[in-house]
Amino acid sequence: MLFSVNSFGQKLIEKSIISRADQVVLEFDVIDQIELFNAKADTEFSILGEGRTYFPDFNLKEVNGVVYLEENNQVSDEEAYSVDKVCSIEPNFTSYQVFIPEGKKLYISFIEGNFFAVDFKGELNLMAEDGILKLDHMSNSVNIRLSSGSIYARNIENTSIDAKTNLGLLITDAPLEGLSENKKHLMDTVGIGSKSLMIRTTMANIYLNVSKD
Repeated sequence: MLFSVNSFGQKLIEKSIISRADQVVLEFDVIDQIELFNAKADTEFSILGEGRTYFPDFNLKEVNGVVYLEENNQVSDEEAYSVDKVCSIEPNFTSYQVFIPEGKKLYISFIEGNFFAVDFKGELNLMAEDGILKLDHMSNSVNIRLSSGSIYARNIENTSIDAKTNLGLLITDAPLEGLSENKKHLMDTVGIGSKSLMIRTTMANIYLNVSKD
């Protein structure tokens, strides 16, 4: 299903697919942000893309039991790429809202951008070069790889943590055992450890907030 609208300078594209696939692979280039949600239907995968200077252009399809999203090469006016992303008043890159049924295994990768997820139910594998990643009260295992930027993981409970940064900071809101002497690597278990949180970064900072009942 395809839905598009141009309203008040916002260019919106929504695509969805009905599938019983257990795995999802989403590959992006440079984005503004991704917001991750669980879909209401257990077989419907949908993506809403919002652009400022062009209509988002991406494909959503199923191949061999896996749902894929890939961005196409976006052709826009030169102005969209001539302004530095950090200094721009309005984002020149696409923002996405991603709706995935519960219990799926999800792989997301992008070069640059931000990522947000709250109460997501599903296994998440997230890889990015640069960005701010915020996750809150994740229900399943999470695996993150980030080169530079910041990772905020909040309301961590019943989780085996293995978090490491090479050149960044690793900060927790409460004392946890298993923190290395140089405070760059943390291995500890919160609660019963029924899921895992693995983080690997090069220059990114890691901020961990342990859930408190």
